[in-house]
Amino acid sequence: MKYFKKIILSITIVLSILSLMACSNHKQKPTSNSEDNNKIIIGLSPTPHKEIIENLKEDFKNENLDVEIILYENYVEPNLDLASGKIDANYFQHKPFFDIFSKEHNLDLKSLGSIHIEPIGIYSSKYSSLDDLKEFDTITIPNDSSNKSRSLRLLHNANIIKLKNPDFINLSNFDIEENTKNLDFVFKNPEDILKNFSDSEIIILNSNFALSNGIDPIKDSLFLEDIDSPYANIITIRKEDEENEKYQKFIQIIQSEKTKEFINKSYNGSVIATFK
Repeated sequence: MKYFKKIILSITIVLSILSLMACSNHKQKPTSNSEDNNKIIIGLSPTPHKEIIENLKEDFKNENLDVEIILYENYVEPNLDLASGKIDANYFQHKPFFDIFSKEHNLDLKSLGSIHIEPIGIYSSKYSSLDDLKEFDTITIPNDSSNKSRSLRLLHNANIIKLKNPDFINLSNFDIEENTKNLDFVFKNPEDILKNFSDSEIIILNSNFALSNGIDPIKDSLFLEDIDSPYANIITIRKEDEENEKYQKFIQIIQSEKTKEFINKSYNGSVIATFK
């Protein structure tokens, strides 16, 4: 009988420990995602995304939204952290990048709306014109699928290369039909391209990295993307939060005339609002 009592006591202790662990895990879950509060943690690139959101601080407060900013210096973590619940929204990426990344990583995320476009550009520390390009010169471009396609399309539009089908969504080197100067392509993470600017004759750079490093896309680029580009930057949330009222208020504040005026005044055409 004593033996069975010991077994029952042991089982009781184990169940108690498991119960305490479950309670502890529950307490550690992020509370910012719940529908009964007004907290929104948003992951941003430093420029211009952080500046655009910070300009709206008072507007968020007036609508009883508690918006906290987390900065990211890369294009990988913001979507992964959003999917895992570390943040509630992000604002750093354009729609084609979002579509490809979400599919590749099987993420259940949703675009809440587009805000602006940052025209991608061609830059050089060695040449003042694209006509100066020589045979076997090096071009550094972003290595992710969407920005690689965007860069190759830009080079096609600048008459540096010729693509078989420039309208194809997912372009690669194999889609180059003509490269008359036998230009050499180097692929790097977008955030690393400026670190070795002088290693290549020309580079292709996203405007957020240009702006955050004191480079003016309008004045300093040798060729700039057309403003009709489909690469609009978006606010992203988890799909399950789409109908949550606080996110609807959040996007309405961002897609406002105040934001449009701030963008026009601050960036002089280097950043262009995409919402009406």
